[in-house]
Amino acid sequence: MELLNFSLQSTPTTVTLVEGGREWELHNYAVLQSAQYSPLDNIVTLTWGLGDFPVPAGVNPWGGLGNRARGCKISFEGVRYFEIASGEAAGGADDNATLSYMAHVSLPSSDARIPADLRIKRDWKEGEPHNLLFEFQSGRRIEVGAERARFASIE
Repeated sequence: MELLNFSLQSTPTTVTLVEGGREWELHNYAVLQSAQYSPLDNIVTLTWGLGDFPVPAGVNPWGGLGNRARGCKISFEGVRYFEIASGEAAGGADDNATLSYMAHVSLPSSDARIPADLRIKRDWKEGEPHNLLFEFQSGRRIEVGAERARFASIE
């Protein structure tokens, strides 16, 4: 999958994306608002916004100074794999919407089902096939494989 205009801040796991010099921390104050699949366009879109949490004075909820956006979204184009799985400890709405980490993962095997968290890799070669995994506080997981992924801020 080609990440067109963003990257994960660190590997193997992170809660922060970097786009156009801005950091987007998707853990402390951000919540996943929707996961949408458009079958006619073959696009999955994950959208984050700010939760109803008090933000201390002087703290930017997205983590990056100067980032005044209301939210952000990642659109996956040319989807070839999309899975939402409930965790063993699936909790309330906040736990299901609060990101624990995201990571590049190797493609699932068709022979034996290896859990996504065991497919996380630290190093990737250019062009190596992979999916993106989003693990939430409840244990719920969203895994997407696509030709490309595009980030957009919601101002």
